[in-house]
Amino acid sequence: MTCKNCENSLRTDYRYCPYCGAKVIRKRITFRNLWHDIFERYFNVDNTFLKTFIAMFTRPEEVISLYISGVRRKYLNPISYLAIALTLSGISLFVLRKIVWSKMDFDLFGTPSFNSDASQKIMEATMDFSSFVFMAYIPVVAFGGFVLFNRRNYFLSEHLVAGIYTLAHFSIASFFVALSWMVFSPETYFKVSFFTIGFMILYSLYVYQRLSPFNWWEFLWRGFFFMLLFLIGLLGISIITNIILILTGTLEFSDLTPQG
Repeated sequence: MTCKNCENSLRTDYRYCPYCGAKVIRKRITFRNLWHDIFERYFNVDNTFLKTFIAMFTRPEEVISLYISGVRRKYLNPISYLAIALTLSGISLFVLRKIVWSKMDFDLFGTPSFNSDASQKIMEATMDFSSFVFMAYIPVVAFGGFVLFNRRNYFLSEHLVAGIYTLAHFSIASFFVALSWMVFSPETYFKVSFFTIGFMILYSLYVYQRLSPFNWWEFLWRGFFFMLLFLIGLLGISIITNIILILTGTLEFSDLTPQG
């Protein structure tokens, strides 16, 4: 028989192809073996996803540096990790739109002058391209790391790898917390979601400090400027998003001004 992946000849007693490492599949797909394949691929202890998820908490510098140095088999690659993060994000958005949207409070500051209708419009519109907004954060984090945490002399493109791993992991790790908050306290979710930006910055700093260690004094001032660059990038993304929404007619200038 031949391998269905690389088409090399195989002995009939082989369970895995010695050429490409693919598992030999002999049975047709059933619900049972489909579930087994999913569980084995993503949740078994030797699986790259689970190892990557744990390592991004305990030793993120190893995950990132090994991938950049050419090791591909030990941990999940950044694009696949990002794909999982975007999938979970899609589930969150589905729950947000279909279940909790009507219960949310969009008045961020709790003041009459704040235009909560505009907040609702912006959030509703940006959900249609939320994946692009999320990915726009990656070069912001990567640039901050390239400028301020580059003891290893990585290229900017290599810092993009670090940025993908960092933000994808933050998104995956916060998925169940965000989903629970959304379901059990929908009226506070909009306000609380703004605090996640702070946690995102702190986790990014943790990853970069592990990747390029500095003493505490250097870390503090580098961390301060990293946060500054991140907030500038965030402001830039917000401005571009609002311009796009105005040009497409989703928002009007009056929506962005305080209510009288």
